[in-house]
Amino acid sequence: MFYVGIDIAKNKHDLACMDETGETVITNFRFANSYQGFHQLKLKLEQLSPITQDVQIALESTGHYNYNIVTFLRELGYNVFVYNPFIIKQFAKSQSLRKTKTDRKDALLIARKLRSDVTPEYYQTDKS
Repeated sequence: MFYVGIDIAKNKHDLACMDETGETVITNFRFANSYQGFHQLKLKLEQLSPITQDVQIALESTGHYNYNIVTFLRELGYNVFVYNPFIIKQFAKSQSLRKTKTDRKDALLIARKLRSDVTPEYYQTDKS
């Protein structure tokens, strides 16, 4: 099983991944918020495992910025979990006293949160 965290932004996204042992498999993979970027993401995920059920993906709810990527990934057959940003912030506080915040570290933090959840919440809105 692979746990993927994606930090969402307006023009680009950052991805990090860890396996079931907690070993970091992908430290940082940056891709554009575009058709070409999503195609690069698809190829990267297929390198992890050709079986979509072996890859779980999580990201923070960012309003309209996450709709396209969530739809894209779900249409490919991936389980996508969307976290409330407050949950991620609280998890970050529990992991470190440092207040360093970068997109690369955020992606890994989201992957770590997903891996640590026994039963991550899956929710779907009208647009996701």
